[in-house]
Amino acid sequence: MNRFALLCPGQGSQDVRMFDFARGEKSVEELILSLGVEKKLAENLAEAASEPKNFFSQEWAQPLVVAATLAHWQIVKDLLVAPSLIAGYSLGEISAQALGGSIDFGDAIAFARARGQAMARCVFSEQPHTMVAVSGVHRSKISDWSRRHNIYISIETGPSHCVLGGLKKNIDAAVADLKCLGGSVLVTPLKIETASHTPLMQGAADELAKTISRQFQRPNRTPVLSGVTAQAVTSPEQIHQALFDQLTQTLHWAEGMDHLGEQKIQWALELGPGSDLSQMMKKRWPEIQCRSVAEFKTVNGLRQWVQKMNQI
Repeated sequence: MNRFALLCPGQGSQDVRMFDFARGEKSVEELILSLGVEKKLAENLAEAASEPKNFFSQEWAQPLVVAATLAHWQIVKDLLVAPSLIAGYSLGEISAQALGGSIDFGDAIAFARARGQAMARCVFSEQPHTMVAVSGVHRSKISDWSRRHNIYISIETGPSHCVLGGLKKNIDAAVADLKCLGGSVLVTPLKIETASHTPLMQGAADELAKTISRQFQRPNRTPVLSGVTAQAVTSPEQIHQALFDQLTQTLHWAEGMDHLGEQKIQWALELGPGSDLSQMMKKRWPEIQCRSVAEFKTVNGLRQWVQKMNQI
């Protein structure tokens, strides 16, 4: 039995060209409309996509990334049966839920915008947030150290790799102290304006709770991994809890990759933009054949690879 998974990216790799692969001769607005987005929002998103700065603004980045991810699925969906599992990284959990069937594509994109706006309201000008990726220090050391500095582990991506979030002043001070933990520490600032998946997003979680319950009403046709528990969710109650929790709690992406491996997934397709998830998967589970839409120069090349994977 052919078992494959879909991987849905979060923020970080988006840019002004991320719709080019999927849209062909369509305009960006036409492409977004084809996903079921209401016309006024489609117009606003297309206009936002014409300005590079908007790709890293919470208000616009989140719906644009979800729209690009779902548009990439449209290219290959006719070649495939339903995936065995779907996993979404951070914001990608919204895309994953749309692909799983709990919400329509257009509603998922609209929800992503509401989510981005709610998260942006948790940030105050006098107390900006930031996020950084850290590698080279084991998570057992990072955990105690982060608590001392009043910052948070947002995402665990491996034994010695994680993403930290918090107030910028706290992270700036903490990073200067990282050498005390030993090892070859590498810190990479991320272009994200909110401390996602930390208690600083509690206001957004409270604001969105009713919207989550109202909009994600269907069970998933395909299981979707919860970012917090790294376990598959299918019922509306499980989905609501997963989407609420992931706003304020640490995501365990490494455990999610292990879940895919343990479920005997044979190949995986990352729906882009970017290829970070497929690269992480290949390193952690090299026996799983994995590529990203972003690796292909032509739609035909992508479709040929998918057809080849269908034969394994």
